[in-house]
Amino acid sequence: MNIGRNDPCSCGSGKKYKKCCLVESQPSQDEFKKHRWSAIQTGLINKLMNHIAKVYGPEAIHEAYNEFQLFETEDGFDPESQELPIFMPWFFYDWYPDVDGSLLEDAPDMTPALSLAESGKGISSDEEEYLRECCKTSFSFFEILEVVPDKSLKLKDVLTEEFHNVLEKKATQGVQKGDMFFGKVMSIDGIDILEACAPLIIRPEFKLLSTPATLFLEG
Repeated sequence: MNIGRNDPCSCGSGKKYKKCCLVESQPSQDEFKKHRWSAIQTGLINKLMNHIAKVYGPEAIHEAYNEFQLFETEDGFDPESQELPIFMPWFFYDWYPDVDGSLLEDAPDMTPALSLAESGKGISSDEEEYLRECCKTSFSFFEILEVVPDKSLKLKDVLTEEFHNVLEKKATQGVQKGDMFFGKVMSIDGIDILEACAPLIIRPEFKLLSTPATLFLEG
């Protein structure tokens, strides 16, 4: 049944639909922003990969992956790795090529994302802004303070003690208050975006056994 804007709201509040549940069902301004920047985030993946292939060469992703694995493997990039959600953002925004004594001696001495932003080739001003903001944002450990199912996470950066409210439906699934994870939360246009999240979630009962410093040092 369709409800008119001026009809009584079906929830029984006694208010008109337009001043009750219709308002609650409308996406907020922050949700519109999140949708817009998420589309930019997704569209940049192929542009970054193409830029890396042209400017850094096909060996770049293998050298980066070996470094990410603390040189404990020489097999090169594994596209089936469970660590892709954390490796790929690190590769784009935080990896610096070893230009001395490697196959990448002609590569730019900067992260792939910054290199693409500096070139300005094939990207919009919004995409450039996104790339630069991600490059300025560090990975950290985040504690989940509140979960709004299918909507958002309230987070605390354990290292900087900054608070973030991430509008991310998928990220609310399978987590609970008190959990901790390693990732990157980027702020842009007045909203917070979850750019990277490690597949391992630290449950509350294990936090005293696994401090952020310990986890970082143990890899």
